Amino acid sequence: MGCGSKDTSGTQMRQQQQQQQQQIQTGLGQINNAFSGFTPQFYQGVQDAYMNYATPQLYQQYQPILGQTNAKLANQGLLGSSSDQYLHQQLGQQMGQAQTQISNQAVQQSGDLQQQVGQEKSNLIGQLETASQPADVAQQATGIASQFTAPSTFAPIGQMLSQFGQMFLGGQQSNMYNQFANQYLSAFNNPGIYAGAIPQPSGGQ
Repeated sequence: MGCGSKDTSGTQMRQQQQQQQQQIQTGLGQINNAFSGFTPQFYQGVQDAYMNYATPQLYQQYQPILGQTNAKLANQGLLGSSSDQYLHQQLGQQMGQAQTQISNQAVQQSGDLQQQVGQEKSNLIGQLETASQPADVAQQATGIASQFTAPSTFAPIGQMLSQFGQMFLGGQQSNMYNQFANQYLSAFNNPGIYAGAIPQPSGGQ
């Protein structure tokens, strides 16, 4: 009687273990299926979405600064001069740096999301392997994965060309533009003072 009871108990325990292992394997398949859409193409799409979001903002900053630069050059009578070339070169460099920064941020946005997705998937698998009811954990996978497939929301990019504005467009805090302009005007009036130090425009002005 006692031996038979032990055999029955042992058989039931093995059956329960087998059932749980089957549930774990089934749940693992459900988790993998729920996260199957997170491919390299998905993360590339996140990068592209950020670029499409941030780049127009950068150009919205660029256009007014370009207009202010041209206006200041015109007011100083420097349009077409070496100082004109220099300022536009500086603005172009700032623009290039900002574009590179946006590109790097796009990669980071994608990488951060990939890390979050991987962490959530890993957490689910860990819970699945230790849960008394693996099927309940597996059912959460679809809902959790769907949170990451929603369109991404991004923070505004901030003022990315402010350094150029502060240095060359003056304002109350900085008047470096006028100092720069006066230096160039002095150079044009007295070429010998700055001989060899000023970039000359094409065509020999």
